[in-house]
Amino acid sequence: MEFPASVQEKVTDDKAFYIELSAENADALNGADMLVAYGDDNFLKTLQADPLLGKVPAFQKGAVALIGNSTPLAAAGTPSPLSIAYTIDEYLTKVAEAAGKVNE
Repeated sequence: MEFPASVQEKVTDDKAFYIELSAENADALNGADMLVAYGDDNFLKTLQADPLLGKVPAFQKGAVALIGNSTPLAAAGTPSPLSIAYTIDEYLTKVAEAAGKVNE
């Protein structure tokens, strides 16, 4: 998997697993086929309705693997040998669903 150059430019810590990005810089995500975010369908609708974030193709298509807040999957964001086995199927299902929307 490769990150778009526009995203790589925003990475300031090579060891971090996320970046913070303001809506004013949302165009940095335009090259991403899909995204992973914490939230639910209402959060995605909010992103899609936003005048800046709503222009990001992955958000427009719904190509976002949403990880619900306060769920076992969210808790597994820092994986351990036990959490991987417990959550991998759910995580892969969410990623596959998001990936399936890339070409819509």
